[in-house]
Amino acid sequence: MKYIVAVTFCFLLSLNFCEADYRPSFLESTGHFKHNRTYTELRGVPFCQYIDIEFFPSSYVYDPNRMAAKLTIGGLSDQPIGVRSYHSVPGSRAGEAGQLNLVSCTNFESVFVTAMGVSGESIGAAKDFSVRASRLSLAKYAADKRIRVGASQAVNGRSLAGFTAQKSNVNFVRFADWANARGIQYTYDSAKCTISFTRNGKSVLLPIAAKAVRINGTWRDLPDIVMISPDREERTLVPVALDALTN
Repeated sequence: MKYIVAVTFCFLLSLNFCEADYRPSFLESTGHFKHNRTYTELRGVPFCQYIDIEFFPSSYVYDPNRMAAKLTIGGLSDQPIGVRSYHSVPGSRAGEAGQLNLVSCTNFESVFVTAMGVSGESIGAAKDFSVRASRLSLAKYAADKRIRVGASQAVNGRSLAGFTAQKSNVNFVRFADWANARGIQYTYDSAKCTISFTRNGKSVLLPIAAKAVRINGTWRDLPDIVMISPDREERTLVPVALDALTN
């Protein structure tokens, strides 16, 4: 009886994707880290002293009166992250060490990435790493907090496993399932964390953790961000609305 209860409990946990480890797997090969639910510290990276990643179950709003460093609205890349992102960059003089901050938010949660002791000549590498860490961390954290099993979704005559994001009530499917149902070939850029494909003659770019998709050069809003399942398989989860937007 105890064995049956234990199996049932684990099965329910796996169905709900809840209480998973939302640390992106790519961090495991980048340095020495310690992770304790809402805080990750990464050491051993070559471009700074250490990296802090913190997770908050609320959406951060920039308040210049409470921040020690002035943050600029926008990301460090040309692709959106979340619904809002703020950053500050250390001085660029050679040999000068500073602190790089990147805050990325959905309407419901936030991730803070801080690179400490960034030297002037290493700012580029610190930016690229911070953006990647922010995207993957926000995408997994949001899914861990909000994605639950939902009703199956019909796409091109196929029934796909469906998921629902709590708070936004947006329906999701696994991107690979959707692409297979539509016969779409796609490319994943692991450095930039973007998916690109062509559908009906339209060029599509889908950034991880963005609440938007770029279609023929124009950004179109999604109802929630592109997420990553918080389990170790790290499946990309996309709003079902992507189907109509890219048609």
